[in-house]
Amino acid sequence: MWSWNNLPISTSELLNKTFDVFHCKLIDQVHLMDTPQYNMSLIIATLPNIKKVSSFLDITNEINSRALKALLPKTSRVTLYPEAEYNNPEKLQETLIENLDYIEIIAFGRDFRLNLDDVLITNATEAYFYGVSLREQDLNRLLKLWITGKFNTRMEHLRFALQEEFNRDNILNGLNAIELPRTTTRTFEFPTSQTISSKTIYGGHDIRRGDGDLITVDILRPDIDQLPLED
Repeated sequence: MWSWNNLPISTSELLNKTFDVFHCKLIDQVHLMDTPQYNMSLIIATLPNIKKVSSFLDITNEINSRALKALLPKTSRVTLYPEAEYNNPEKLQETLIENLDYIEIIAFGRDFRLNLDDVLITNATEAYFYGVSLREQDLNRLLKLWITGKFNTRMEHLRFALQEEFNRDNILNGLNAIELPRTTTRTFEFPTSQTISSKTIYGGHDIRRGDGDLITVDILRPDIDQLPLED
C-alpha cells in the first residue's frame, strides 16, 4: 500500500498521469481545508484551470496566504469562509484586489466586520458578502462613490447580507433614489470569463449615475443587492 508521503513517483507526476487518464482539462473545485505541511508550488503548477477555489483557512497566516495566492492564477472564482475576523486585514485586501470574476465571503454568523476600504479595493466583476457587518454610513458612501464612477468600474453585481438591522433611509440618503413597485420585474445579465450570470430584481431603487447610466439597489432585510441598469 502506498501512502501520500511514500509514493514511488512524485506527487506532480501522479497528478499528471491522473489528469491524462481522465482527460481532465478543468477542476470543478479546490478546497483549502488544512494548513499545507509541504511546498505546494510544484503540485499547483501541475493543475489545470480550476472553476472555483474555496478557503476555510485564516488567510492572514503566511503559509495559508501563499497557498491561496499560488492558486489564484488558475481560477476566476474564490470563496472565503472566515472563522473570525482576520488578524491582518491587508492579507484579505490582497485577495480582494485580484482581477476575478467572482469573490464571496461567507462568515456563517461569526463576527466578521468589513470596512469601506475592503469593499472599495474589491476588483471582481461580482461580489457577495454574506453574514458580515458593515456600517450604514459606509454603505451610503459606497453608493455615492459608485454613482460618481469612483468605485470599481468592472463591478456588475454587488450583494451584502448583513448581520445587523439597518435603516434603509440612511443607506439611500442623498442619492435621489426612485423606488419601484415590487410588481416591476427586471432580469440583469452580465458576462464573465466562464459563463453569463443573471439576477432577477423585483422592484428596487433606481439611482442615476454621473455618466447617465442607472444602477438598481434592491434592499431586503438582511440583503442589499446593487446592479447596473443600462438605459
